[in-house]
Amino acid sequence: MEQIRVLLAEMPQMLGEVFRRVVRDQPDMTVVGEISDPLGLLLEVGSRRAQVVIMGSKTTQPPGICSHLFNEYPHVKVLSVRADGRRALLCDLRPRRVVIADASVQALLDIVRAAFAGGGAQTDAAGDFPGGDALS
Repeated sequence: MEQIRVLLAEMPQMLGEVFRRVVRDQPDMTVVGEISDPLGLLLEVGSRRAQVVIMGSKTTQPPGICSHLFNEYPHVKVLSVRADGRRALLCDLRPRRVVIADASVQALLDIVRAAFAGGGAQTDAAGDFPGGDALS
């Protein structure tokens, strides 16, 4: 089984430690690096062949760097986790975003898996990710 390649970016120290430990414990995921420099993030996603970027955020708005990432790497998914760990946002190139109400670490890992299952994002009957609310 091919592992999902995760790059941690711009994470507050405590949140970064949690994700580093938890992702490394997942048999189907691997942490391919960590970066705190937003400009370096664009280079690291390509050089480390990251499929998912998990990054810290102060809001639940899409990080500004998403448009640059999607322009260069349209396959990448960005999981933006609020610094307090209570909310998260999954962004990809598709013309929608998903606000994740249950931002527990396990729920976030399940959403990352769902985004890669079968080569594409898996949604429920309403077209939403499990535990997420689609926004237009």
